[in-house]
Amino acid sequence: MAGFKVTVELATSIVPVPALPVSTPSNVMALPTAPDDPAWRNHGHTFDSLPTGLPDLGDVLALIRVMVPPKRIVAELLKEAKQKWLDGHSSLSVPGEALLIPLWVLSFWTHTLFDILPVHRDWQISLEWLRCDEFKLFQGQVQDAIHALSALPWSGYLSPMSSGTSSMSLLKSTLSLFLSRKWLSDENTDQMTHLLQKGVEGSKSHSNVIFLSNQMGCTIIDLYLNEKSGKSKYNPDGGEHFQRFGARLSGSSRIAGIIHVNGNHWVAVIVDVGEEKFWYGDPARRSPDVNVRAALLWFLSKHVILVETADFEDVTLPAPMQDFSLDWFNCGIFSYNALSHHFLHEPLLRNTHNPIYGDLGRIGMFCKLVNDYKLNCPPEEAALAITFDAKSYFGLKEYQRDSDHSPSLGLDAVPYTATANGLAMKMELVFDDSQSAEGLHM
Repeated sequence: MAGFKVTVELATSIVPVPALPVSTPSNVMALPTAPDDPAWRNHGHTFDSLPTGLPDLGDVLALIRVMVPPKRIVAELLKEAKQKWLDGHSSLSVPGEALLIPLWVLSFWTHTLFDILPVHRDWQISLEWLRCDEFKLFQGQVQDAIHALSALPWSGYLSPMSSGTSSMSLLKSTLSLFLSRKWLSDENTDQMTHLLQKGVEGSKSHSNVIFLSNQMGCTIIDLYLNEKSGKSKYNPDGGEHFQRFGARLSGSSRIAGIIHVNGNHWVAVIVDVGEEKFWYGDPARRSPDVNVRAALLWFLSKHVILVETADFEDVTLPAPMQDFSLDWFNCGIFSYNALSHHFLHEPLLRNTHNPIYGDLGRIGMFCKLVNDYKLNCPPEEAALAITFDAKSYFGLKEYQRDSDHSPSLGLDAVPYTATANGLAMKMELVFDDSQSAEGLHM
């Protein structure tokens, strides 16, 4: 069967191009989206043949008013699409609409539901968070966040993190959690650890510091518990990632990281092999987690034979105080701050009995991570310069850079006029004999 291919240009008012900055208001949420409830169980979409060739632009723009079905319905339609195409159908009829839409609409709906709307909603929540009344006294920090948002494209991935923490590229939208009062994710703690590692390497004031990724910390604890229970015995020799990590350790190493404990809490740890000290920083002021301490010292004993871990001294790592009665969400930021204070002499966050000061720490971290992205991203991945009326949106008295307060992000917003040809996305639907139903793709 000959391949079938449709290419359609959609105006940016329907699909934002990847280079648009997060701060740019988008009309994508204006697309009507059906709730996934029993009323949609019998969706009533049918396949048909287009009476004439390819649809004209009027048909494409009509998508703005066509309700996007729930994910479940789109998945069912995708399963049917290939056979329907083989049977001679090339379009889809929509309930309540006197309109036949080409089959590539399934790709458009899939992209909208899975790639665009979730990211857009995450950033919209972040923008709304910055408008909270509590920030009215901290306009400088809000301006920093706005400038960072203006430098970050909404779509795509951040630069890969170093192998010392994680080699995985993360979606830019993972940064949205920093602009919220949500619990920071594993990916967020790895992002902060990566930033700390770069700072330590750049300062040259500390040597032999080896940082734990979240995954590595969990793996070491699992290996320890498995050997303790008799489920398996650990062999330090081998080529697994944790064995290679252990091979890097020496009698002068310091292991540092943000560790997950109790199922819902972040703490900071440092194991100083040379000084035989176990540093533990818990924003909630709890005693060291028994398994974390035992697992890290056990792992160390497996790879640095001459070390006597029984002699290690427990030392409290200074960390900002977290009041669980008001703040259950800033332990990740506070744990990072404990490590950055220890290694880089950054000041500890103060007045953290009030959650707003943890919020300001999150904004500062977000700005640092975006600045790191800007310094490392290829020029072709830079965000478009779009004028954003922050004064109107955020109610700021003055929307300008405060050179004494704001980090130097090098952002100069200039007016930009979008054109349908300049800002458009090409969508393709390709069928051939070798494709499965999942062959519907962007």
